[in-house]
Amino acid sequence: MRNFLILLSLLALQASGCHDEKRQQVHVSQAEIQEDLIAYNRKKVERENATIEHYNDSLNLGMKKSPTGLRYLIDHTGKGDSISFGSKIEVNYSIYLLDSTLCYSSDLTGTRMFSVEESDEMPGMHELVQRMRVGDKARGILPSRLGYGFTGDIERIPQDAVLLIDVHVVRGL
Repeated sequence: MRNFLILLSLLALQASGCHDEKRQQVHVSQAEIQEDLIAYNRKKVERENATIEHYNDSLNLGMKKSPTGLRYLIDHTGKGDSISFGSKIEVNYSIYLLDSTLCYSSDLTGTRMFSVEESDEMPGMHELVQRMRVGDKARGILPSRLGYGFTGDIERIPQDAVLLIDVHVVRGL
């Protein structure tokens, strides 16, 4: 009986200790969490931009920068129509990681047909082709938010990957 009372006393002390630990936890407001997330994302975007700028400068690519952070260069100018929201197009493409790892290519999967801003293509693909004409060839560097984002694509593109894409608008449909 005495052992039982000692055990019961120890359990009571332990429970009250856990209760005290809970009281000592700091309450963090939703606003503080949001501020921390915004600060984290700003730093992430700054680091990613620095990586892209270094890549662009070290290879002397001379790419233009859009307000969203897309870097692009039209390599070959076609004579076709301008591409805009809703345009149906066919493209040849290659998607690489910045270390030159080939992830996807129309050489392996065939050309891609889609409606601009009305399909599941990467946001950066939509933005890039809207700066092009049918027949143009371009190269773009997509920050992760314009590519496959935080999650990647689970198959070949890792999370938060900056992508290099080559696009040739073969024809309008």
